[in-house]
Amino acid sequence: MQERIAFKFSVHDFTVVRKAWQIGPAKSGDKEQLPKSDGFCLYSPAFKQFVYRPKLVERMAEALDTAEKYQALLRCPPIAKKPT
Repeated sequence: MQERIAFKFSVHDFTVVRKAWQIGPAKSGDKEQLPKSDGFCLYSPAFKQFVYRPKLVERMAEALDTAEKYQALLRCPPIAKKPT
């Protein structure tokens, strides 16, 4: 996500978005997935956690590609990344 959008994006931000979209586990450690998870993630018994597919990254990148969309979805103003 850091490479795809112009704003800082944390693991917390990822969790907020995926829960808003009902994707992945309801809480950490759950094996059951939320209702809209199909196609975006799957549970890996080997790692005992969910694995997220590139399709979810694509969806998030499109949903957070402007400051207006970022603020609407995450309910906080975006912080621009420092130029490298």
